Amino acid sequence: MGAWGPGPFQNDTSMDWVGELRKSDDPGYPLDILRELDGVGPLAARAAERGIAAAEAVAASRGQPAEEVPADVLEWLRTSGARADAAAAELALRVIDAIEDDSELRALWDEGDGSPWHAGIADLRRRLRARERTVRLPPRRAEVRYRTGDVAQLHTSTGKVAYIQLVGRTDAPAFDLIRVMPGLFSPPLGEGSLAILVGGESAFLSQGSFRAMATLKGFVAKGNFLVPGPMHPEETGKVPQAPERPDPYPPTAQPGKFLLSG
Repeated sequence: MGAWGPGPFQNDTSMDWVGELRKSDDPGYPLDILRELDGVGPLAARAAERGIAAAEAVAASRGQPAEEVPADVLEWLRTSGARADAAAAELALRVIDAIEDDSELRALWDEGDGSPWHAGIADLRRRLRARERTVRLPPRRAEVRYRTGDVAQLHTSTGKVAYIQLVGRTDAPAFDLIRVMPGLFSPPLGEGSLAILVGGESAFLSQGSFRAMATLKGFVAKGNFLVPGPMHPEETGKVPQAPERPDPYPPTAQPGKFLLSG
């Protein structure tokens, strides 16, 4: 969905890639991506975001995961048994060094305060250089179940909350159609106010993984609400198509964009 933040998994591209990683059950999946990107530059923003996510998967497989690692990465580790060696870590380091030295993603972050993004890259670099540790996996989380109409509350970097609704599925892997409702709120909306907000037709449609969003800190399920007729697949006979959007997209790029809180 339409969220973009400095963390390695705080963007649509990386979350969608994580969904593909989980489905692959392939211990070499991150290395395939990193080999494609190695020596190619300057990288486009989406390619850079995939590269960072793949490097994070390598770090996690060496027992050095990010603080906020998605559940799907942990499930991939559990099912694939992936354990990256020193050569894999060096490959990941080359790619993230290239991303930070010269890429569209670096240029976009440097248009504003890019220090949180650079700090995240530095932390990833430190973990890739660290000694390999035993991979410790937490107990398996219950499968996230969701359905059309589900509404969730998300914390944002503004300290306020935003609201999203699952509208339907698309044919693309790891993509759902998500409705981003207008406005940022503090304090969070009560039940009546939320029902009014959800009942309105004003919203921004975007694509992303609702399941992946549900694993992030600050995600709060708020119940199931009727999707307004013009957006509801049952009313039109087909799932609406999300509009094209910039790559990547700051919160001011289109209505409804906001930064996720780390």
